[in-house]
Amino acid sequence: MSSASDTGGRRGLVPALVVFLLLLGGGILLALAGARGTPAEPREKGDEIRSYLLAHPDVVLEAIERWQRSQMADVEREQSRRIGAAWRELAHDGFSPVIGPQDAPVTVIEFYDYRCPYCRRAHADTARLLKEFEGRIRYVFKQFPVLDRPGDPPVSATAARAAVAAFRQGCFPAYHDAVMTASGGLSEERILRLAQEAGCDLDRLKRDMGDPAIEEYIQKTLATAHALGVAGTPTYVVNRRLLEGAGGYERLKNAVKEALAEADAAAG
Repeated sequence: MSSASDTGGRRGLVPALVVFLLLLGGGILLALAGARGTPAEPREKGDEIRSYLLAHPDVVLEAIERWQRSQMADVEREQSRRIGAAWRELAHDGFSPVIGPQDAPVTVIEFYDYRCPYCRRAHADTARLLKEFEGRIRYVFKQFPVLDRPGDPPVSATAARAAVAAFRQGCFPAYHDAVMTASGGLSEERILRLAQEAGCDLDRLKRDMGDPAIEEYIQKTLATAHALGVAGTPTYVVNRRLLEGAGGYERLKNAVKEALAEADAAAG
């Protein structure tokens, strides 16, 4: 996944530093003025603030870290609100392939593209998660074909339509595994061949792939994902908590365990 978030974090540090220097400086000014009983001269104030900050850089860093944590908490709350408002569409759209019981206490939603190398690498994590938490999670496979480029064959979109069509006839798990683990590049012909080898009825698959409702679902999913701030693949939603990137199995597992604990606490 792109490192744009890392760049954004570094850019955000500069204004954060400026803000906190100003705020901290203002606080010191008030403290000094109060101690003296009379306002200090501007130059004296500035020199004293500068001396204090140079002598106590850890105070500035602590203030910046606290501000950043507060900002991240605000972002997460807003994301959770947006996800909650779109939850029915996200988790129960009637098109996205699903593995796991309908009444599972935790729902995991994955936005992915079949040509995304990070998604392909994370496929083993998905399989492991489904096995370890069998019966306790409901896994929703959200089609998010974003790697197609104008003028090129729409391979990602073809694989996405085939995934929904495969789900309709009950061969999605085998299809998904076959496409995700296939070595080399993908093409429409190869996608169809892999679907057939996975046990799908190819004639029915082709008919269903042409259903305008599937294309409408994919376009709606793309729009909803962008509205939620999903910018790359894979992106996960674990009971309304957004996780970006292929962060490894432990991160995904811990998010599921936390969601299970919250669900158990709410039920008990």
